[in-house]
Amino acid sequence: MRVPTVMRKAARIETRLAMLAALSAGCAPPAAVPPGDAAPAAVSGDALPAAGTSAARVTLTAPVGATPRLDAVLDDGAAARRVTTGDLRATADVPAPHTAWLATASRGTLRVRVTLGGAAGALGADSLALPLAPGWLWSVEALVHRPAPGIPAPPCFGCAAETRTPLRADASRGIAAGDVLLLRAARVPAPGQAPLPPT
Repeated sequence: MRVPTVMRKAARIETRLAMLAALSAGCAPPAAVPPGDAAPAAVSGDALPAAGTSAARVTLTAPVGATPRLDAVLDDGAAARRVTTGDLRATADVPAPHTAWLATASRGTLRVRVTLGGAAGALGADSLALPLAPGWLWSVEALVHRPAPGIPAPPCFGCAAETRTPLRADASRGIAAGDVLLLRAARVPAPGQAPLPPT
């Protein structure tokens, strides 16, 4: 059948992109979770929203040993949804800790504000404004990038928006001086749609 084949291909493409981004950044899901934080739970996979439903999710990617707290607010103009580290989990198709798909309005603008926290408060924050349309799915990644000489920031395949914010160092959370929050968003093919063209 055509629809399941397209959905499987889209899931494989998204998995490969997430793995490539993690490898090129030297990143992996946090190896340990400090006391007081919920550990990402592993589940088999993410159910895509029903056809025609607009939704978004947030992914946190960080270098090994870095465990910033995530606090994100997704506001579509009709309602605001807050997600934290405790809402993250890893799946077979997306190994980096991420939220489930969260339904959004199908018109207007989705404003996503992400704050990374440490022992003494916020380490850095940034936001994106994303257009909404029926059936659009947005994958928002909060990537902690650790610059290294001669190694560029990991590519952002299919990104429609990207910001870069310096982070305050926090040894207890594994955040080093010079670390940067890359907040970026890419559209994911909706169920029954062919993969989006490269940008």
